[in-house]
Amino acid sequence: MPPDTVARLERVAATEGWDRLVETFMGEVLEVPADEVARIKAAPYWRVWTADAEASLHDLRALSRYRFDAERYRSLRMPVQLLIGTASPHQIYVTDALAAVLPDVRITDLEGQAHEGMTTAPDQFVAAISTFLLD
Repeated sequence: MPPDTVARLERVAATEGWDRLVETFMGEVLEVPADEVARIKAAPYWRVWTADAEASLHDLRALSRYRFDAERYRSLRMPVQLLIGTASPHQIYVTDALAAVLPDVRITDLEGQAHEGMTTAPDQFVAAISTFLLD
């Protein structure tokens, strides 16, 4: 999370509020298309996300200071499942970097989903986790 992005989100929160922060984050950072953001805003879980926006901004501040190094995970010997939405921009996540170093990794695509597939497609999410755990 680049510090300048966090600074922009902090300005949005301070001047336009938490609702606009979530909308900006989804559109500009997660690259969720505007029509999908509009659909999500109409869903009941939008209130949950905006209620959690202040805590999420604190998380983003921490992420801006963290330096990810996939090599640190190379020694994990247990099976690992990574989930990625097919509508998610891979370049902003570490899925591919982790998959390159983990010795026992499975990547599961959540078809048609973006960042919040566990919320927007709970059946796909549960099926993916269940299949992994029961395998």
